[in-house]
Amino acid sequence: MRTKESLVVTDYNSKKDYAFISYCSKNEEEVFAKHVIPLQEEYGLRLYFDKNFKDHAAENWSDQMFDNITRAKICIAFVSKEYVCSYACILEVLTALVHDIPVLKIQINQPEASDDVDERIMSKATREEFKNIIEMMNADPEKFMTYKSYYTKVKRYFDKGVIPIDKLSQFSIECLGQIANTRINADDGLKHIALSIKNAVKKGNPFDETAVSKTAAGSVDKPVKKTESKPAVVPSPAAASNTDSDTTTITGSNGAQEQYKIFGQSYTGNQSDMMVTAIKAIVDKHPDMLQAIGEALVSVEIKPLTELRSISYFRAGQELKCDSTIYSIGTSFGRDAKLAQIRKAIMTVGEDPHAFEIDGLFTDSQLKKAEEAHKNTYAALKNAAAAITAAKEESTAGEEKYTIYGRKYSGNQTAMMTDAISEIIERHFDMLDDIADELTSVSVDSLSNLGSISYFRTGKEYKHGSVIYSIGASYDRSQKLAQIRKAILITGEDPRSFEINGLYDDKQFAKAMANYEEKSKNKPLKDAENTSPVTDTENDKVDLLCCFLSKYNDEAASCLGYKSVNAAMTAYSDNWGVKKSTMKNIRDTFDPFFPESGRRGWWQKMDSISARRKAIIDKFKTFGNVTEAFEYLCSKIEDLI
Repeated sequence: MRTKESLVVTDYNSKKDYAFISYCSKNEEEVFAKHVIPLQEEYGLRLYFDKNFKDHAAENWSDQMFDNITRAKICIAFVSKEYVCSYACILEVLTALVHDIPVLKIQINQPEASDDVDERIMSKATREEFKNIIEMMNADPEKFMTYKSYYTKVKRYFDKGVIPIDKLSQFSIECLGQIANTRINADDGLKHIALSIKNAVKKGNPFDETAVSKTAAGSVDKPVKKTESKPAVVPSPAAASNTDSDTTTITGSNGAQEQYKIFGQSYTGNQSDMMVTAIKAIVDKHPDMLQAIGEALVSVEIKPLTELRSISYFRAGQELKCDSTIYSIGTSFGRDAKLAQIRKAIMTVGEDPHAFEIDGLFTDSQLKKAEEAHKNTYAALKNAAAAITAAKEESTAGEEKYTIYGRKYSGNQTAMMTDAISEIIERHFDMLDDIADELTSVSVDSLSNLGSISYFRTGKEYKHGSVIYSIGASYDRSQKLAQIRKAILITGEDPRSFEINGLYDDKQFAKAMANYEEKSKNKPLKDAENTSPVTDTENDKVDLLCCFLSKYNDEAASCLGYKSVNAAMTAYSDNWGVKKSTMKNIRDTFDPFFPESGRRGWWQKMDSISARRKAIIDKFKTFGNVTEAFEYLCSKIEDLI
């Protein structure tokens, strides 16, 4: 049997059908020895995997992945508990999904959410790919709504470029669970896997029977090569305009020929031609709506195509003119997303949906919605404007009078909610991540980046040092009060500090008081400089320990008698009565001062670090190894061991 290194790799430049192999490097031996090598050796599977990954610069990896997965006929994902802890693996799967590439899940062990809070660092290029994926999901919100809702839970981690492994694994499991394509187990047998690949491929054939070894050819059922009849090609305007001097075209994966009719004219062309022809026809008929179409569709930009190459969905597309205005249509979408863009253009201008005869363009419910928009175009616009006005009136309606921490306020419901929650956050800024995890109304992001999330359509943005966070307020009054109550419970605040009409019923107030009294029993004083909830006498030992763990990671944990930093934090949290999340935040404060840790930490707080912690950092920078640092720690902390 051949080795991994001797496999024949087919990439997008070859113009042959192939399968993209998505796997975690920790499962490499099992994936290749048991599955990938036999699939090529016995069945002639043409495949791509990044065999030279270690030689690729981090910034180059995402380009390699994108180019090869978007031209593949299928993505074969070898799913495992290690796989779901890899951001690269879930990025590969999401890229396949938004480009309409079938995904076959082969489960080699049971994926499960990790409890490891250590963070994975992502390159800038990888973060950009995740951002592009979500933008492409915006092109077809009906299809990708679930994936986007999962992404909002972890977006702040991706924006920072680091994500805790426990959050990443949960995100991956949720996304993988939504994939409707076949899932099979790794022990189902090679023949069954080969048959599942063949059945999952929509068009084309990634198997090359001529490459099958002679010894295997006589004993194994070989996949049947698919053949397709090709209709006579009558070029669409988009295809014909590729040679027009007024247009610029970047070609991509064209796919099969489509036959369609727009405004009574019949066309034949590939999927990209179909999309460009349809949207161009709409723009030509409604030139005064070009700006509106550009704002509504992620596939349309009023810019030359050459300025849009860095945007993933403009890697293929066409540059056009409307009167003297240059605009571009990006076509790097799967077929379903292309149809969604055409539908959105039709709805934006209120065109007659029956003027577009394209296979699969509308479901019954979508067609009914488009018919209504066409029938009542101006009425719909008027109603939409009225709805916006009503929403604004609602946000300012009902003057509220309330007291927070002894200060009297008056304002609308939105002001009441944002005032209360921001006051809580500012008093417990070390708990911002916890509050954002628990409250749907709080996100560590700017408000301008959250406009697609319904409950951030109204709200307020705040800045604490260099950290930006936002509070969304698009809730009714009872929901606003529920968000405030939850923030009070999370932080253990005294509910009597909030005099807001209707905030509590008797049962809710009793629960909040019990929570406050319980947390107050052992509630430490806060460090005035860093709002770290540990007593003054404990500050030094907690900070010393966290600095030690920050600089030396698992080496430090081993000196303390633990297998990992996570285990050490859990133990000292219990022994010293300090929240684990607090210890993690303190460690994160030290991380940017020790780049060898591999974690960015709270780099935003570097300029505001206290003099006391700066002295600890300077001391630890003098140690040449972990042993010296550990000896120093033992001399300073009596109950260290």
